[in-house]
Amino acid sequence: RGNCTMESESGDVKVSGSAAVSGKIRLTTENGDAQVKGGAVGGPVELRSSNGDSLLFADSVGQAALSTANGDALLETGAMQGDVTLTSGNGDRILPPGWKKGYSRGSGSPSLTLESGNGDILVRIGQGK
Repeated sequence: RGNCTMESESGDVKVSGSAAVSGKIRLTTENGDAQVKGGAVGGPVELRSSNGDSLLFADSVGQAALSTANGDALLETGAMQGDVTLTSGNGDRILPPGWKKGYSRGSGSPSLTLESGNGDILVRIGQGK
């Protein structure tokens, strides 16, 4: 619980909890992975890596933004409770089965935004951490 900010020039930055992870989380690394793993990750969560992966594993996720310049952005969650944005340099966007660009489900809220330039983006919804 509570807010958490971590920055690293060389190395991974990680936050994990077996139950709820709440509060504002901001993880930034130049050369390493930025990762959050928890039960209900409420957010807002900001994960940023220049040369590594941005990874979020959760039973459910609230507001989140994952970005990487030279790496992969990965979201694995059972449910989205808020808006999520994943941004990567160059690469593929791998969506859950049946999803496609412009896909909308139900009311269309929350929204999932993907931008790819240099790395892969992988989204798995319906399977928690």
